[in-house]
Amino acid sequence: MSDTPGLRERRRRRTESDLVDSALRLIGSRGFAATTVEAIAEDAEVSPRTFFRLFGSKEDVVLAVERALFDAFVDAADDLSPGPLTTALTTALTGALAERDGTWFARVAAAARIIDEHPTVEAAALRLCAATTERLYDRIRPVTGGEPEHLVRLALETVVAAWRLARRQWLAEGPGVPERLGELVARNGAAVAAVGQVTVARG
Repeated sequence: MSDTPGLRERRRRRTESDLVDSALRLIGSRGFAATTVEAIAEDAEVSPRTFFRLFGSKEDVVLAVERALFDAFVDAADDLSPGPLTTALTTALTGALAERDGTWFARVAAAARIIDEHPTVEAAALRLCAATTERLYDRIRPVTGGEPEHLVRLALETVVAAWRLARRQWLAEGPGVPERLGELVARNGAAVAAVGQVTVARG
């Protein structure tokens, strides 16, 4: 059986992509509050009804870019490499990043600016991270043996936090080199083991 999507699915994906591009462009230029769903839909040449058939809110359409990465990350968690969990998860995340194309990186840069500038979008992004952590936990729990739940969850939270930090670092550097985002994720993931060695210096 062919994995090629049918005409209806291709149209749905194209419309979804157009709405994401319109939302990122309009919100980036006008601001989040000043950009309406109606304006986004009109720019993408669809109806508001079509918008709400694909996205639940303006926050949802902005986060579609990051959600695509997280979906690939969760799928990659089905085949983790043996060894320390944070290392395996970081490898899975950088692998998912390596599969993104140039369009995705341009979109994630635009989305990251909106997330950082608008508290309501940032709050939604945090909820997405929490939901992704739960999805990951459900996927990897069978392969973590008898490890205590709190350790597994802490490893997941740490790697997702490493992603959020890498995204901010990449944006602060002036995004333009896609590979750099993966390097930052890998560096942050590798640094997890050193976190416990950070000390408080007293004068």
